Amino acid sequence: YEAIMKATGKSYSDYMDIDSLWDLGGAVSEGISFYTAIETIELTPDVTENLSNGDVITVGITYNNEIAKEVDIEFVGETATVTVEGLTPDGLTVNFSGIAPSGWIEYEYTGSDDYVDSYYFTVDQYDGLRNGDVVTITYDVSDESTLYYGYVATTKSKTYEVAGLQEYADAYADLNETFIGTLKSESEDTIYAYIANSYGSNISMTNLEYCGYIMNSIKDASGWVDSYNDLYMIYRGDVSHSKGEFSTTKVYYPVRFKNILIDGENLTYEYKDGIMGYSSIGNTWNYTDGYVNPLVAYGELVESKLESYTSESGDGF
Repeated sequence: YEAIMKATGKSYSDYMDIDSLWDLGGAVSEGISFYTAIETIELTPDVTENLSNGDVITVGITYNNEIAKEVDIEFVGETATVTVEGLTPDGLTVNFSGIAPSGWIEYEYTGSDDYVDSYYFTVDQYDGLRNGDVVTITYDVSDESTLYYGYVATTKSKTYEVAGLQEYADAYADLNETFIGTLKSESEDTIYAYIANSYGSNISMTNLEYCGYIMNSIKDASGWVDSYNDLYMIYRGDVSHSKGEFSTTKVYYPVRFKNILIDGENLTYEYKDGIMGYSSIGNTWNYTDGYVNPLVAYGELVESKLESYTSESGDGF
């Protein structure tokens, strides 16, 4: 009623603004005609039961414009479509929490049926959930048990699609150029700070250059996981000794960023773990963080983790 009144510029006060019996008679007559016109509207959906979220219903619309004409209204339109959403088993509330790929499901029965309890519902996957996963909740009670109370469960299971979770990045392609540029800049700062604080006065590093990345993403995120993804931004520089204790050696500096999180358009990381690896330079007592052999770096940062992580490398490494 209110929507039609708004569309026609009417309000309830229009039918109550009376100064005489004549006005009263006119207001009552017009008011009756107005509501009679609305009451002629009939809605007929093509489906009325066994509905699921995502189903599309077509609703037929009929009305009587001869009656509507008396109050200067003309109805138009023959059909409307409605998408079913928000359906859950009676009294069962379902929510998804956490961060993908380690999200989890929470559900609770809050209905009024005494013979139904949250205990009776089972889930095929409680945790380790990602957006897009499909979870099935089953009402795990026999027909004999429900019949004892005079009921039959017409729907004993329902599927829910996981959505709305923040996500840990699964692949390097999930990262945008701005974020990658920030990580490169922070990696360079980390390396230069390490060299300034850790290399002796006789050791120097030149020609620092970016030479690729390693991205590790967890395979099975169910249960407790320390790191859902690790990104190593790898730089290479020429390290030399002013007194010739070792020949100029290329050193690889992988800087680790842990648990990169995607939240809409924003990307963040949990923390930066510094330079990975530790190597001797030549046959001397000189050591450096990082690797002098890229195959050793690959073995420690990729091959040793393949049981638990999916790994990719690129940009030249």
